[in-house]
Amino acid sequence: MVAGALFNRATDVFTKVVEIQGLGIEIRPDDDYGSLSRRLADLGGELLVEALDDQPEFREQPEQGVTIANKIGPEDRHLDPERSAHELELRVRALSPHIGTYVELPAGERLGVWRAAAAVGTSVNPGEVTAADDRLLFGCADGALELLEVQPAGGRAMDAGAYLRGHAAKLGRGV
Repeated sequence: MVAGALFNRATDVFTKVVEIQGLGIEIRPDDDYGSLSRRLADLGGELLVEALDDQPEFREQPEQGVTIANKIGPEDRHLDPERSAHELELRVRALSPHIGTYVELPAGERLGVWRAAAAVGTSVNPGEVTAADDRLLFGCADGALELLEVQPAGGRAMDAGAYLRGHAAKLGRGV
């Protein structure tokens, strides 16, 4: 709830990030929704106690600048190969561990993606999922996204190496 209030207005996001970092909450490059929300929940508890103790003056939120975020839908979970690797990495981080993201394999099967990183200097055809040098790669607009933790349909989440040991035959080889 407090985390939602902190990010209520899109125009204040940068300011809030600076304020949060000023309070000792660092937003690390490997943070995802789950790890950041746990730290923000701790901060929210402290801020709530402080507000109850200090009883600050009530200020109504102005109508101007209020935005409503659209509900996350199934289309938001799909990793679109027409987007950049960096943007897809951020999407994976934003939706993990809550609902996660996915790519589609050649046979139409979905492969859940829980952790990923832009694969700098690597190129794969957009939309292709391939194994190269013991890495699981997804082709996107500007290169490739390395899939680090995945979940096959009906299976459990696992690191990419474990997935490749049992499923590499389903994928293309190369790069």
